[in-house]
Amino acid sequence: MKNKWFLPVVLSLIVLALVLASVIFLYLNEQDKKNTIEIDERIKTHVLNVDGKVKQNLSNYFQKGEQKEPVLMHVELGDTVQKGDPLFTYNDEALFSKEKEVGLSLDNKMIEKDQIEGQILAMEMMESDTSSENKLDEIEAQLNWLDSELSKAENNIDILKEKQTQISGKIDELTVKASTDGKVVKLDKAQIEKFSEKAQTKPILVVTDEKYFVEGTTSRKQIDFLEEGLKFDAKHVQNKDKLYNGTVDTYEQVAVNPEADTQRFLYQGGLDHHKDLYIGDKMKVKIHLSYKDHIWLPERYVKKKLTTHKNKKKLAHPVKEYYVNKIYGDQVNEEKVKVKRFVNGQYLVVEGLSSIDAIKAFK
Repeated sequence: MKNKWFLPVVLSLIVLALVLASVIFLYLNEQDKKNTIEIDERIKTHVLNVDGKVKQNLSNYFQKGEQKEPVLMHVELGDTVQKGDPLFTYNDEALFSKEKEVGLSLDNKMIEKDQIEGQILAMEMMESDTSSENKLDEIEAQLNWLDSELSKAENNIDILKEKQTQISGKIDELTVKASTDGKVVKLDKAQIEKFSEKAQTKPILVVTDEKYFVEGTTSRKQIDFLEEGLKFDAKHVQNKDKLYNGTVDTYEQVAVNPEADTQRFLYQGGLDHHKDLYIGDKMKVKIHLSYKDHIWLPERYVKKKLTTHKNKKKLAHPVKEYYVNKIYGDQVNEEKVKVKRFVNGQYLVVEGLSSIDAIKAFK
């Protein structure tokens, strides 16, 4: 009777022990995985998830109100402009008339100068061909008079050029110029004709650089990890099949709404392409924080030590050194790395780690 129940009980205990051992093994293995970071996987998966919206830089140009004449346009719809190019000029008939008058006077004086110089050349040739004393005296007197007239003409030209420069400066002050390189994407002729109205509510001209970018906000903790040049992937919130790539251009460490309980900080990133995207489209953005020689690690994976070094004057001073536990098969070696900064519980390691490394957390 005893043998009948003894064997099943023993087998049950063995099975239970094996199951318990398997559970313990899986648990320890899972815990070991939780305490291990593969650098290649860290680079691929360490991202900052933020929301964004597709935008475009638009430069709006408004005309001043209460004008007597419409502005004089220098560009047309679709034109490409460079920074500093004239876009439109406010009309000033008296000034434009004066500019034309001075320009004509300057042209006449330039012609007069050329004629005098031609006469001087002819007289000098005549002087070299004659031997008569009386004739030479007459030629000399004529040359002296022509030299005097040439000086007057040159002086008048200088005065007119100065006037022309002054007038051009005044006209330049009436001219609105492009503030950036771009393309004229809107020219509102109907608004231009409303030059006499005091309130100018619509731009008469819009210039854009045609580049699309994503703009959004981050939290106080997130902004500390952002840097110019970080790569990101973005997907449209509705069309998630297409992936758009880009680079973080700017980030503002100024709260968008400082009165709010939760601060939000502005970021922008240029898109490599924008096919099928429209201004205002909402995006889900993944900013890659870690890459080669730029690995963010949680605090428990890095050990900080204070080591005493001696400088050239043999004076001892403490130096911070940082170490990680690198895994080599069944062995773990403590190796030195270079840390650039520490932010919100994470160290930025910039030297000493490669994509093939795996590291273990310190206890």
